[in-house]
Amino acid sequence: MIANPKSSQYILILFFFVTWCWCQNKETKTPYSPPLSAEVMVGTDHVFFQTIVNKPISNDGKLGYSFVTALNTEYKVGDESKQVDLMVPIALNYKFYKGIALNAGFAMNPAFGNRPFVGFRYVKANDTWVVVVVPSLYVADHSYYESLASLEYTPKISKNLKLYSRLQGLYSFETSTGAHDRSYVYLRFGLNASKFAFGLGYNWDSYGPYKVLKSNVGLFLKSTLF
Repeated sequence: MIANPKSSQYILILFFFVTWCWCQNKETKTPYSPPLSAEVMVGTDHVFFQTIVNKPISNDGKLGYSFVTALNTEYKVGDESKQVDLMVPIALNYKFYKGIALNAGFAMNPAFGNRPFVGFRYVKANDTWVVVVVPSLYVADHSYYESLASLEYTPKISKNLKLYSRLQGLYSFETSTGAHDRSYVYLRFGLNASKFAFGLGYNWDSYGPYKVLKSNVGLFLKSTLF
């Protein structure tokens, strides 16, 4: 895939936006903010990398920002036919009712360029479960509806060790025709020790109206940084 020339501009905007938000958090006392999550999976077909950032801006924790970096890249070093799947959605969010927040922002992708979106995010978490549901509407030359859901289950095995399991899925389609755009199912199963989770992973990806399939099985390592 060849990146849209405007992507570099949006990356600069993203950099300065995150820097500004970080400075805001340093200058004011903000409520608890979830740690940055980073995950890499080395598989049979390609390498998968994902980071998730979700931080508050306002003192009451209602206004915040979030962005996700999701990258799939094949092992073909130096091969121009190598497929790189990159998605970077960034959003401002406003919590208005018990774990429900309004999302608005844009997503960067080398294939389709940049798409603004609006939607909602629901998060429910405790010591054992984390549930996330994010429905979004992308508005550009063509409109797309996307729904993302993630379920983590981490019961305790011992004082310092937990089971780690996650089911994460996404489905996106063009609203005018109903044609499939992008979907995936990601599975993780392993152990969680302190700030690290590791184990077996499986990625199932589907692309475009013809639903071109790719699967990847491998080992994953996930960490919470700060």
